[in-house]
Amino acid sequence: MDSEYGGSYRLLYQNHWWWRARERILRATVARLSLPSRPSILDFGCGDGLAFPMLREFGEVCGIEVDVSLLDPANPDRSAIRSAPLASGAYGDERHDLITALDAIEHIEDDAGTLRQLFAMLRPGGFLLLTVPACMSLWDEHDEINRHFRRYSRQALQEALPASAELVELRFLFASLFPPKWLLARFNRLRRRKIGQHGIPAPALNGLLESWCVLEDRLMRRLRPAFGTSLLALLRCPRRA
Repeated sequence: MDSEYGGSYRLLYQNHWWWRARERILRATVARLSLPSRPSILDFGCGDGLAFPMLREFGEVCGIEVDVSLLDPANPDRSAIRSAPLASGAYGDERHDLITALDAIEHIEDDAGTLRQLFAMLRPGGFLLLTVPACMSLWDEHDEINRHFRRYSRQALQEALPASAELVELRFLFASLFPPKWLLARFNRLRRRKIGQHGIPAPALNGLLESWCVLEDRLMRRLRPAFGTSLLALLRCPRRA
């Protein structure tokens, strides 16, 4: 991630309407899962543990973040965040009831290999919940600042998922944001000075946009729109016979 953008990530996460709406959508998704009492939860690509407070509503939380520049030594959650790569063998036989990878695997070249490793860290009956940016037609300066390798189509994400996983849910998020984001991407390709997407609007507009995105998700969850600016996938590890 670009260092300047990384430095503002906490402010954006805690205040920007998109991150606030995504957290509310994810909280509702996790609340619907059949998890054991006080489950073990791993947040992969957790940054400075910004999603930990929400995830702690459901269980005990730890994280993995290999980009140490995103970690604040003074963060009280710092001891719960490890930075060894998955392939290092540092996590041994560690198993979890829920693993989240929230806008994380698009930063990794070998996304399919990473998903296989994460899926192997689930207990039988456990869940892997991930979100990714959708649709290469929306590729913009925002993706370059974030150092994404790709945006995903539904098919591309399905192809990256572990073959042994039970696919519980795969759906687009933020369908109404697709047209303006598509137009912005086209416009930015014609400009030397790009229009950014990280500004926090005035409080009234910020709250309105957050509420709209959450309401839209509630209305569209069963309709499964054919496009959106993000994809959400929920996988389950089969229980042993």
